[in-house]
Amino acid sequence: MMAHLKMTGQFIFEDKKQKQKTASKYRILNKPTAPLVQLPSKYTHAVFSFNDGSTLYFNDVRQFGYLKIVLDKDMDQVKELQTFGPEPLDRKFTFARFTEALNRRSKGKIKPVLMDPMVVVGIGNIYSDEILFHAKVRPTRTVASLTTSELKAIYRYIGIVLKQAIKYKGSSVGDFVRPDGSWGSMGKHHFVYGRRKLACLRCKTKIENLKLGGRTASYCPKCQK
Repeated sequence: MMAHLKMTGQFIFEDKKQKQKTASKYRILNKPTAPLVQLPSKYTHAVFSFNDGSTLYFNDVRQFGYLKIVLDKDMDQVKELQTFGPEPLDRKFTFARFTEALNRRSKGKIKPVLMDPMVVVGIGNIYSDEILFHAKVRPTRTVASLTTSELKAIYRYIGIVLKQAIKYKGSSVGDFVRPDGSWGSMGKHHFVYGRRKLACLRCKTKIENLKLGGRTASYCPKCQK
């Protein structure tokens, strides 16, 4: 089974001990560090029940996500797996491979190019902003305009930012929750994303937003050139 959560998809796992007995139509998973999560809700599209009494819920508000059943023998024919770029935390994701992928999009703006899963997977709107801030590169710069040192900085901070995001268990600034229904705390460590009009944590200049490729880009007009 293949799953893609897209923008608002959630997998929430509830073991037998977590299930609360209540007269309500919905069970409420409410931990001290978690948001209120209704299980199931009108946004629950698939429910997997296991022999030990535990349950896995697939929720998706916008219904962009999907589940697919694929035979083992057909895995090499799955379109998504053929077009995806490299995993950014894999050892095979070298600087040479990164620049080779970027060169195919030399006229593109660096932020949407970073978010393109055919270039590199796993970099969405939040982390592309954070990576470019640390690399001191404006999101509107074209790939062709970037110097070797700037490309190396972007490549370096891809790993640093994503590892930090994993350490803090994700950015729960929208619909993202962990599989147990709890929040991630990476949102407390953002430098630019979600900080429009707030002072830059480095130079105190106000963070600005702009629209780029249908998404909002956040950046510091002084730190990023």
